[in-house]
Amino acid sequence: MQIKKIYQLFLLFIVLLGMIFKINADNISSAPIINKNTDDVISTNNDITTPQDDKNDQPTNSQNEDSQDEDDNQNDTPQKPDAIGEILIQATSLMGIAYKWGGNTPETGMDCSGFIKYVFKTSMGVTLPRTVSEMARVGIKVKLSEIKPGDLIFFNTLRGRRNSHIGMYVGNNQFIHSPRTGESIKISQYNSYWRSHTNGVKRIVAQNVDADGHIQEVKTFENVRNQSLPSGKIKTKLKKRTQKLTKQLKQNKTNTGLHNKTIKKSNHAKKTSKRKLHKNQ
Repeated sequence: MQIKKIYQLFLLFIVLLGMIFKINADNISSAPIINKNTDDVISTNNDITTPQDDKNDQPTNSQNEDSQDEDDNQNDTPQKPDAIGEILIQATSLMGIAYKWGGNTPETGMDCSGFIKYVFKTSMGVTLPRTVSEMARVGIKVKLSEIKPGDLIFFNTLRGRRNSHIGMYVGNNQFIHSPRTGESIKISQYNSYWRSHTNGVKRIVAQNVDADGHIQEVKTFENVRNQSLPSGKIKTKLKKRTQKLTKQLKQNKTNTGLHNKTIKKSNHAKKTSKRKLHKNQ
């Protein structure tokens, strides 16, 4: 019996010893490991965040530099210039320059077409023809209801001739032009008189703007030559009336001549008949 009890006690001791060893092993595995070279504490427990893990989570200097470079590239993206704004600024800066027939520069004075040509050349580098009638052959046609600042308006103001004057629309129902001898470049109201003498509208420069107001694209149409405005002389109401009266007078003269011939023939016939009667008597 004693041998059996001793054996049982021995087995119990072995079990207890195994349990103690397992507990110590678990404690050792969960304990932090100290790196003597770096003094960083490295944990074997995944639930604990160590300084070494923080360093891995933080972006490196190269990553920060790449991100900064991307932001700089976005900020440094060149914006398209405000072409229409440049044109209008150049045009209005010439206000007060005297009209000079055949003039092309501010120093000599400018006529209406010389003024327009100078503005587009200096502000956009666009070369337009010299005369109004030639300018009416370039650019794209625009409906009067769709006119925008920077568009060119062509007028019929000289002795019934089309495209005898030109101006540039500046917005707010106004346009800038070099009117005539004795006046200077100025802004005028686009009133009923000018509307009644308008021959058409042409667009030389256009720009596309996105929803944020950024200019995406600038187009020029100085080489478009298949959308010419009507040209040549026009028949005014007075001319039409004069031509009608002249035609009526000619017709009346013709009718009068025929009437006179008829009367002469009738008188001649009467005289001839009287002579015959006289001879017979």
